[in-house]
Amino acid sequence: MVLTGTGASEFKSKKQGTLHEAVEFRRRNEDFLAFWKSVQEHRNIPTTFDGSNPHLAFGEHPPSFQIGARYEVPAADGSDLLGDLRTS
Repeated sequence: MVLTGTGASEFKSKKQGTLHEAVEFRRRNEDFLAFWKSVQEHRNIPTTFDGSNPHLAFGEHPPSFQIGARYEVPAADGSDLLGDLRTS
């Protein structure tokens, strides 16, 4: 389908020839070969585009802790204290 859409007729038949002809073929079709390599490498669409874990990016779950954020934590006497999260 890609070959029909681009009009790249040189790719439709099996190639035989010399090394020089192969080098020339690659030189003439450098752009298309780079495009085809990209198509092969990027077949799967990622679930998330920022690299985050899909199980954490979607669905119901409590928010994760962030270093530097302030959180209320219960004290020994039952009251709440405000503290900064400094390390994980």
